[in-house]
Amino acid sequence: MRADTFDVPLTASDKGPAPTREDDPFDRLSPDLRSVRLWLDYKLWQKWEPTKETADSTLSWRKEFLTEFAEADSRKDRPLGSLPS
Repeated sequence: MRADTFDVPLTASDKGPAPTREDDPFDRLSPDLRSVRLWLDYKLWQKWEPTKETADSTLSWRKEFLTEFAEADSRKDRPLGSLPS
């Protein structure tokens, strides 16, 4: 993802409607877990302010995620052996 992808600022309408149900693959959770997942999605939706999003904040999160992913992938002990192949 490049920084120039975020040249156009987000608007309040980019937030979209509040989540009211879980889609695939989360719709396969048990009813109890599905309701908890929906509650958490709703809480996240409430907190998210698209007008405050910046390229720096999004790219910073992405770099952190990729670093964590690379560190996890570099571990020598693989609990599943060579799976998936």
